[in-house]
Amino acid sequence: MIDFAPNSPWPRRIKMGLIALAVIVVFQAIAGMFARRWVKAAGGEYAFVTGSKIKGIEAGIAAHHFIKRRYPTQEEGIESLYKGKRRLPLVFSKRNAEDPTLDAWGRKFQYLVPGKHNTGSYDLWSLGEDGANGTDDDITNWQVESP
Repeated sequence: MIDFAPNSPWPRRIKMGLIALAVIVVFQAIAGMFARRWVKAAGGEYAFVTGSKIKGIEAGIAAHHFIKRRYPTQEEGIESLYKGKRRLPLVFSKRNAEDPTLDAWGRKFQYLVPGKHNTGSYDLWSLGEDGANGTDDDITNWQVESP
C-alpha cells in the first residue's frame, strides 16, 4: 500500500511522473505541428501519398524484373503487377480495395519502358495535382529528392 505520510517519497514520485507525462505530451504536440508543416512543404498530403505509392510500385516492378528478368512491357503496364495468377501477394486484396495503380488524385500512373529519363529501365510518374504532363507538380521516379 502507498504511504502518503509527510516524509514518504511516493507523493513526490507521483508528481514527477505527472510532470514527465506532461512534457512528453507537449513534445508530441510540437512534433505533430512540425510534421504537418513538413508534409505541406513537401507538396501536401496528396503528394506525400502519391510519392509513397510510386515507391511501392517500384518495389513491385523490381520483383517482376527479378522473377521474369524483364520489366513489364508497355502493353502490360503496371496493372499486370496486381492482376492475374502471378499478382503481388497482399497488395491488391479485398482488405485493401483502393486501386494501387491510381495516384492520390484518382488518375492512372504514367509508365514508360524503356524510359526517357531512366534509359536503362523505366519511367514512372504521376501528373500531379494539375493533371498536366511535364509541369512542376509532377511526381516522378527520376528526380532525386533533396535531403
